[in-house]
Amino acid sequence: MLLVVSACGKQTDYADENDAAQAMIQCNQLYEKGNYDKATKCYEMFRTRFGGSGYSADAELKMADIFFEKKEYLLAAESYRAFAKLHPSHRKLSYVYYRAGLAYLKESPKAVSRDQQYLDDSIGYLEIGLRYFPDSPYEAETRVAYQEARRRLGARDLYVGKFYYKRKEYRSALARFAEVADEYPDLGLDEEALYLLAKSYLELGERQKAFEVTAILKRRHPESKYLARLVNDLGID
Repeated sequence: MLLVVSACGKQTDYADENDAAQAMIQCNQLYEKGNYDKATKCYEMFRTRFGGSGYSADAELKMADIFFEKKEYLLAAESYRAFAKLHPSHRKLSYVYYRAGLAYLKESPKAVSRDQQYLDDSIGYLEIGLRYFPDSPYEAETRVAYQEARRRLGARDLYVGKFYYKRKEYRSALARFAEVADEYPDLGLDEEALYLLAKSYLELGERQKAFEVTAILKRRHPESKYLARLVNDLGID
């Protein structure tokens, strides 16, 4: 445990120290001061010395938090995932799922034109947090992150749909616009998606379906700026 002594900058000899709580305090102080490299060493040695204590899992969780604080989000996410598997009944499991989802979200670029491969993982872990821990103190933060992950995924589908639409690949565009309208009606994306969905049907000569989508748009967004355009395109009053 001499490495813990060195890392913590203390002279206490933990080779004869049985107080895991006191040792944990020393490591936590390093973490709170932002001395993450020293804190990591401290937690690693803590787990070696006090691996059978009730604090060992807490030290493991703190090491995942360090990855997160250092903005090494993918490492953090994988560490939280591993923690959830190893400690399925830990008292801070709601926090673990929240942070795993948030880490994957932060690893995903904000620009919808870029690869969003981790958004599904983000949504998956945040959904678990919301579903199984409804009374969690992290419920509000989890929901905010969940909605943001969904918004980005919906924006990505809308972006891809527009790409197909501009290339006049209307069948491919239809699937994307329909998914946005059906899966993300609460995120402010469905208004434009419904408009472009109706336009795609019109381009394909499917006026009845375009009319039906227009009716949905009118019901959801009666003041939509797109309604007048569709009414004119459909030639209806």
